[in-house]
Amino acid sequence: MSTLEQPGADRPAIPNETLSAESRSPEGPAPALLVYPSAPDTTDSEAVRLARLHAPALEAVPDAVFVCDPQGAILHSNRAARKVCGFDPQDGPGRAFPDLVAASERRDLAERFARLDREGGWAGEVNLLQFGARKLPVRLTLSPLRDAEGRERAVVAVCRDLSDCLRLEENLRQAQKLEAVGLLASGLAHNINSPLAAIIVTAEMAQARKPEMREFRDIMQAAARIQEIIANLMTKSRQEQSTEETSIDLNQLVRTELKFLEANLFFKHQVELEVTLEPDLPKFPGLYGDFSQCFYNLVQNALDAMQETEDRRLAVRTGRLDGGLALHLTLSDTGCGIPEDQLHRIFEPFFTTKQENNHRLDLVVPSGTGLGLSTSARLMNKYGATLQVSSRVGAGSEFQIRIPLQRPDAE
Repeated sequence: MSTLEQPGADRPAIPNETLSAESRSPEGPAPALLVYPSAPDTTDSEAVRLARLHAPALEAVPDAVFVCDPQGAILHSNRAARKVCGFDPQDGPGRAFPDLVAASERRDLAERFARLDREGGWAGEVNLLQFGARKLPVRLTLSPLRDAEGRERAVVAVCRDLSDCLRLEENLRQAQKLEAVGLLASGLAHNINSPLAAIIVTAEMAQARKPEMREFRDIMQAAARIQEIIANLMTKSRQEQSTEETSIDLNQLVRTELKFLEANLFFKHQVELEVTLEPDLPKFPGLYGDFSQCFYNLVQNALDAMQETEDRRLAVRTGRLDGGLALHLTLSDTGCGIPEDQLHRIFEPFFTTKQENNHRLDLVVPSGTGLGLSTSARLMNKYGATLQVSSRVGAGSEFQIRIPLQRPDAE
């Protein structure tokens, strides 16, 4: 790590000189003032002194910061930059900064450095190489440092990680796709009802004429089952889209959501389901979509955890807590479990032990963005509800939602 150097007692202090750091963005140039000790010569040692004077400040910056000479050779990098790129402090200086980005972007970036003195700054998106291999999308800002005469002495390159922003954008796109699919399904369900009614009436008339034909009764039973599915779909669609709080029956919510999860063939055919619902639970106010989303996230996590296990059991329980002042919804699985050293992080946004999201809309392949549990906790927080977890590697996990019947803000 670079250290702060001060003029020695046996040599005169070097007078300060103000440098201007230019940075152009869509909003226009944003000049900043930097002060460094000017040297009597015009060598690049001025930029080195500047970097070392500002080393403590640079080390504290969470973004990756590189100080380069006008040709793009690295003079100094902060802790975040070294962590991202995976090199030691002594290995960074002398490297060409354009070599740290993806090969397809190096030539263009080198040309940016060459034009920087004339253009006065640049900002754009590039892929920074982590440990020389993995690509990290960043917002790169190049700002030239000039002396009092306007001469370019160094270039500051700031790299801001865009991974979280890109994940949010992708999640938004996926949510919009799912919303479109939901609207399409709702429309299809509505349009199916009319011909389905005609099938049922025709089957009833045919059975009346030939009561010995059992096939007509089978047709009516199958059609009635389709009507039930459509009715449930329409009801759920209205509940999910509602922005007004309603009285929620926790047991009915569990039954409805588990019925819809049967569309997941892994859940339907390979997981043993145990449901224990305490009868006559009091209803509570809330948005149906908040609680159904939380329940779905927890079930999906349990299914993902059981993909590679032989014993696949999911237990869902409801009941009263705290002498009837609260309700609980508890899910237990026999999955792979969560390591103890990771338990404290599972509710952090973007923290996940699953592979990267492969953007498939099915429910079978485990993938994650690290937003399921953090979103669930956030949804429950406004109701004063909490999520509690216990887990053991190789044995499974248990998540419990504790829902107070009276919210703290209502007291």
